[in-house]
Amino acid sequence: MAVDLIKVMLIFTACVFWVIFGSFSAFADGPTMSCCLKLGRSRPPLDKVLSYRIQTKELCPITAVVIQTVSAKRLCSDPNNAWTKRAMRKVDEEKRKGRSDNSNRAATQ
Repeated sequence: MAVDLIKVMLIFTACVFWVIFGSFSAFADGPTMSCCLKLGRSRPPLDKVLSYRIQTKELCPITAVVIQTVSAKRLCSDPNNAWTKRAMRKVDEEKRKGRSDNSNRAATQ
């Protein structure tokens, strides 16, 4: 009877460790990134563009600029498209302006 109890406890302990370490390894690579599989044609007004990231062919099937809008939409854009370049420039300028405003506030306080 005692031998059966020990076997059950060992199996239970092994299962607990398997579940715990299995869940850690699932998150070891960080959050999964979704890839654009094709380029879209949607061009919202530039004031609706919130941010962007560049998707490379190293991790995904195509090179694209992933544009995030204020309404939480994700657009896959051609990095060579004029609208895409304007959207990226707008986001970069807003970031630069935000940093400049923050450093000016810190200097005057």
